[in-house]
Amino acid sequence: MKSSLLLDARSQLGVGALPALTDRQLALLMSGVLFVVGAWPLALTEVPPYQDLPNHLATVEVIDHLEAYPEYVFNGFFKTNAALFTFLLFAGKVIGLKAAARVFSLGTLALNAFVLPRFVLHFTKSRTRMIVAGLFAWPMVHNWFISMGMLDFALAIPLSLAMLGFVDRQREAPSKRNVAAIVLLGVATWYAHAFPLLVVQLLVLVDAMARP
Repeated sequence: MKSSLLLDARSQLGVGALPALTDRQLALLMSGVLFVVGAWPLALTEVPPYQDLPNHLATVEVIDHLEAYPEYVFNGFFKTNAALFTFLLFAGKVIGLKAAARVFSLGTLALNAFVLPRFVLHFTKSRTRMIVAGLFAWPMVHNWFISMGMLDFALAIPLSLAMLGFVDRQREAPSKRNVAAIVLLGVATWYAHAFPLLVVQLLVLVDAMARP
């Protein structure tokens, strides 16, 4: 009797459904929860209240109206730490600058929420550890760099973590698909911010030197 009541309670709470989920489905569920927890405050603001973001928006206004600011010179889009400016400049002309800032912020939060559970799952090979890590991962989704408005750096972090996963897959089972993913993620990480890319390169170098 007690066991049947316990099973009914577990099923009503959805606990019994977790073992039926695949690792990918469970990671997707955790990503959704982490995104909602990290992103819901943006629904209450017109512009995300991040410290450096107003300065970035002002910079985009200057870039878009250089004729009014002859004392400034724009040095182009092909450089590191330029993902936010590029997105705001082009997307802002379509959906508005403030909306573009919210979309970029939400995209950064979504990418963090998507990558973190999969990163833990890949390197620990344990869904239990992924679940436990997910309970403490929400500060990593809406992290300090996002709050400070360093959105390029905040975007480069999940990109670099995803790249590390593909580097490890390439070590275990080399394939052209892994190589293509590493190259694309490397370029994207560099365009967002070069420092996380340098950290990935350092980790790969240390791992290679530690092997026979």
